[in-house]
Amino acid sequence: MKRRINFVILVLLVVTLASCSNRDILLFLNWGEYIDEDMIAEFEDTYNVEVMMDLADSNEKFYSKVRGGTTVYDVVAPSDYMVEKMYQNDMLAKIDFSVMNHYNPNNLMPGVKGIAEVMEKDFPGITNYYVPYLW
Repeated sequence: MKRRINFVILVLLVVTLASCSNRDILLFLNWGEYIDEDMIAEFEDTYNVEVMMDLADSNEKFYSKVRGGTTVYDVVAPSDYMVEKMYQNDMLAKIDFSVMNHYNPNNLMPGVKGIAEVMEKDFPGITNYYVPYLW
């Protein structure tokens, strides 16, 4: 399947986002150098949580780290085709959008909406497992 989105965040809700704040630690698997450290610090202050970021340099490493199960990540940021692969292999948990006050899929840029529509057509229900991050 050809690439449609450079990166998406998908929230693995083995432990819901709400319960992450109860743990005081959010486990985040991300690409190296793709997020401003100041943004992480601001997030930690705003939500009273410590972000522990693990890095991967390829989609295959994202897949193997999640598949291995030694660490249960709360947030993972692979590229689109890996989201599709993880979805097909039942490696994702649905996102509880009710706890995401600022996310509204109707407010996405037209191009991102189009990508979401194509992904949903190819994989019905997949939009319950990711949110756009970078495009």
